[in-house]
Amino acid sequence: MSKKVYITNKYVKELEHSEIDFDLYEKILGKDWSDIDREEIDLGRDNNWWTGEGYPIEIDRVIKTLQKLKKRGANFVEIMYHCDHIGYVFNGVDIHESTEGELKKHLESEKKNKAKQEEIKALEKKLKELKS
Repeated sequence: MSKKVYITNKYVKELEHSEIDFDLYEKILGKDWSDIDREEIDLGRDNNWWTGEGYPIEIDRVIKTLQKLKKRGANFVEIMYHCDHIGYVFNGVDIHESTEGELKKHLESEKKNKAKQEEIKALEKKLKELKS
């Protein structure tokens, strides 16, 4: 016989790194890279890169970000590319099997929501009757 498992998913923190192309230019070309026309910088991309769906980010920056999220209690992370800002959004998440307390709180909340929905249906029915 299988047991139903409840999972708690808590958002911990969001950290965003934008304009990471500037980091790359500075790292490779130095602080004076801004004098260079960006159209004149050839990143040497080959066919393995999907333009617009990702951009190189320094590994040390990623590691520091992950360590910050872990310190705040995250054990999982979502990493999303933000093409408008040439960057990444890191969402730290704590995902674990629900404790008895968390489960009790969730079930109470579900019960309250169900009661509210039933009250709304009853009121809508009453309103419809009054309009007739």
